[in-house]
Amino acid sequence: MSLKKLIKPIVSIAILALLISMTDTSTLMDTFTRIPIWVLGTVIIGYVCGQIISAYKWFLITRSGNIDVPFL
Repeated sequence: MSLKKLIKPIVSIAILALLISMTDTSTLMDTFTRIPIWVLGTVIIGYVCGQIISAYKWFLITRSGNIDVPFL
């Protein structure tokens, strides 16, 4: 694996580690545990629907460019 392919994950992990070290994890976990399950479900369903709509949009764009690809 080349160095160029490793730079992005290394930088991402470093930024994530920096953010976690600057965050009060007990307050963060307390906040997450107070989220109602129906809100979490609604967010997940909304995200999945958004991804499906985006995939369909790109399917239509590729089809209009005479690129034959299946939707899935």
